[in-house]
Amino acid sequence: MTSSQFFDERVLDLRACTTEEERDSALAALLIAFFQSSFDNRLGTWSGKHSQETLHQTCHALEALDGLDADASIGSMVRGGIQWLQQDAPACVTSIVRRSYDSMGSAAS
Repeated sequence: MTSSQFFDERVLDLRACTTEEERDSALAALLIAFFQSSFDNRLGTWSGKHSQETLHQTCHALEALDGLDADASIGSMVRGGIQWLQQDAPACVTSIVRRSYDSMGSAAS
């Protein structure tokens, strides 16, 4: 499911919220639900179509989750994402750089 599909299916009606705190809580709950639905627990990432997109999405998700109070479900996603960045992302970044370098070399030919 794409992020557009996720948010299209879940209308956030803030009119029912009477305080700013209620609106913030409703938005945070929606964002957490999105991150939970798109998290690949097996890999510890928010996976994309290719390694560069996975790196991008995982970094952005971790950045967004950093501002939320960590409960058990958020904490496990954050730990998984950080572990992936520390262990597997270096190979991912190397692959991205290699592809970029190879495409520059073939363009110069």
